Amino acid sequence: MSSRRFFALTRLHATALPPCEAQDATDAPAPTAIAFNALRNPSESTRLLAVGDDCSRVHLYTVGTGHTPAAQLDDALVEEDVAQGIHMQLVATTSFGENEGMRGNHDDDDDDDEDDDDAPAVTSVAFHPTRTNELYAACGTHVVVMDVENDLRVLRVHVVAEDEINAVAIHPKGTFFAVADDTGRASVCECGTADEGGASVPAKPRKVIRSAHDGICSAIAFAGSRRPWDIVTAGYDCTARLHDFSTGKVKAEADMRTTSPSSSTGAPEEGREMCNPPFVHAVAVLDPPGNSVVVCRGDGRIALWSYGAGGGGAMEWLGGACEMPGAKRQAGHASAATSVAVCHIHDNVLAVTGGNDRRLILWDVSNDAPWRSRDGSHGDVVAAPLHVVKHAAGKVNMLAADGAYVAVADTSDGVSLYCVLQKE
Repeated sequence: MSSRRFFALTRLHATALPPCEAQDATDAPAPTAIAFNALRNPSESTRLLAVGDDCSRVHLYTVGTGHTPAAQLDDALVEEDVAQGIHMQLVATTSFGENEGMRGNHDDDDDDDEDDDDAPAVTSVAFHPTRTNELYAACGTHVVVMDVENDLRVLRVHVVAEDEINAVAIHPKGTFFAVADDTGRASVCECGTADEGGASVPAKPRKVIRSAHDGICSAIAFAGSRRPWDIVTAGYDCTARLHDFSTGKVKAEADMRTTSPSSSTGAPEEGREMCNPPFVHAVAVLDPPGNSVVVCRGDGRIALWSYGAGGGGAMEWLGGACEMPGAKRQAGHASAATSVAVCHIHDNVLAVTGGNDRRLILWDVSNDAPWRSRDGSHGDVVAAPLHVVKHAAGKVNMLAADGAYVAVADTSDGVSLYCVLQKE
């Protein structure tokens, strides 16, 4: 970067999800998954935003911006100007609740459980990177593929997992999709191209890593275009792992139980993990180059895990005094960090994390960020947050980013849209 830039998050817009007829009138649907499509034409100002909810539905919105906030901004009044150009319009909704095959797996001995007939939540959504009309959604043990150009008509339903799917990811080349499930498995399957008229079809696995994690496999991500056979998984066994999915071999592992940052005195902070173990809830690969991963932990810590071409790795920790005037020290989130999204703005790579503390934290994770260590040090708190925002609407379930825009799915009945503003 030619000069030091400062960034800030500002809230632009919020919209409520349509009511769910299948729920009690007193229960509003909550968004549980969210994803932007890639902006195909930089000159266009309209994006697509997919939102899954806990009523087994997927909603498709158009997000009109009318501005390019990545341009240099030097006046706070610009925030109001940007907000006036924002609009979100619901264009389609589809429900999986009528499909018996989409319901979760239940033990036959649980006949007295009133919730057994509830349709599962949509836990993850992802747009196909090369077929612009296809949207993937994880719901229960299935992955549903929909046509965004035809009112979310279901094209095919992949039967993938033995237990609930927690995350779905699609390879940058669009050849494979991957899922993480509650059994601890990570499955990589062929995307397929057929229009099956909404019928269920068995997934065609490329590789099933049955012991990806001991217990729940909570997150999964392909390692980027420069590492075409690598995949990152994370789980409630407090580890993040890099796999070669062509062989199933683990190439690198980060054990969060044995890696913790040091405090300003050099001594490890104690007591933080006693209430919130360092489960890994979410990961985001920094692509390119694909050799670093932002890790969100259950104790609120945010880590940057870097690994070499053959594996190995080093851990750096995000935390310290916020760069915004008057801000207090912020060593991650005050409770579980649940989601992360990556923003690419010119030559800057920023990460936005969200958590159960109802906060959004903006971090600089660029390769040339001033804090990035060059001596291979391990375990140090090395980065200060750029900005911390109180997200009053609710605890953060999931984040999505496209350029300078960040969408937030939380425990309320709505979706919020933020923008990253930058100043010299």
